Amino acid sequence: MILPQRRSKQMKIENLVVGGGAPVVVEGMLKQDIKKFDTSVEELRNLVREGCELVRVALPTRSTVPFFKKLIAESPVPLMADVHFSWSLAREAIASGAPSVRVNPGNMRRGGEMRRFAKEAQDAKVVVRIGANSGSIAENNERLSADEVVKRLSSRTLDFIKLFEDEGVTTLIVGAKSSSVSETVSANRIIARECEYPIHIGVTATGAGKMALLKSASAISTLLLEGIGDTVRVSLTDTSEEEVRIGRQILQVLGLRRFSPEIISCPTCGRCKVDLQRVVEEAEKRLFPLPGWLKIAIMGCVVNGPGEAREADLGIAYGVKKAVIFAKGKKVKYVSNISALSELIKILNGSNFDGSKG
Repeated sequence: MILPQRRSKQMKIENLVVGGGAPVVVEGMLKQDIKKFDTSVEELRNLVREGCELVRVALPTRSTVPFFKKLIAESPVPLMADVHFSWSLAREAIASGAPSVRVNPGNMRRGGEMRRFAKEAQDAKVVVRIGANSGSIAENNERLSADEVVKRLSSRTLDFIKLFEDEGVTTLIVGAKSSSVSETVSANRIIARECEYPIHIGVTATGAGKMALLKSASAISTLLLEGIGDTVRVSLTDTSEEEVRIGRQILQVLGLRRFSPEIISCPTCGRCKVDLQRVVEEAEKRLFPLPGWLKIAIMGCVVNGPGEAREADLGIAYGVKKAVIFAKGKKVKYVSNISALSELIKILNGSNFDGSKG
């Protein structure tokens, strides 16, 4: 299946290309207080190691700006300053060398200070992310219906786009987030129809655990399947590294990017005579460094083996004591259950699977 592709303008944050048909970018965010500089550097390096391509950093006060400037010098990937409430703080982020700054149209006033920020952003060729958030759009503790949230998220974002365009700034990334899947999807559909800027997608305040994963995956996948979304961030009450891992997995599941071998495995039934869950977990660890185009099958019996997994480049079908290794549905060899995974990896490391597809 070929996914639809929304036409978007292309932006560059340092050497990172966003939008305009470029691969969907995996974004992360530091969870450490940046003033704890050494731990922030360590977290940044861990994020990059997991495959994060753009890292957002919260700047809640002026006292954090010098640390942000130092972090820019340490970072192998572009950083985005995350600023709320204060245009002067956003201007200081630009002065510190930030290649990108996120501002929130729900809590940033429009006026002369905003225009000064826009002028400095344009002069410095800074990419501005207009990132609306459902937690910042209610006024005077008002309670909004779902429809009102969608309308306000989209209208605030589009209003800010117009304000920046009026000041000559067109290096923009935009997007809107809610803790509701349907509100997030609906607001970004409206924004996507009304502008051609790259869109950042994700769900905010999802919580922790499986429900949080499902909320993020549901909204992000829905939008990406409609061709909406040029950067993604999975937001979890979990480590920033886990957020990046899940973001990459969503893109791979949708076929938008390939980072590591795809493993398919059966759900198991009474025919399965091995601990398939343990085998698959082991396979994920050992296969991770191999080429991303590979599809590997780990099956619990011969029923789900060569026949149902014939599209796999290589696979294992376990029996009572012996397993069969197969390639493209054809049997290669029989081995013991205990040695099957190691035998499969030996074959993958051989000349037929050296990283060049075909």
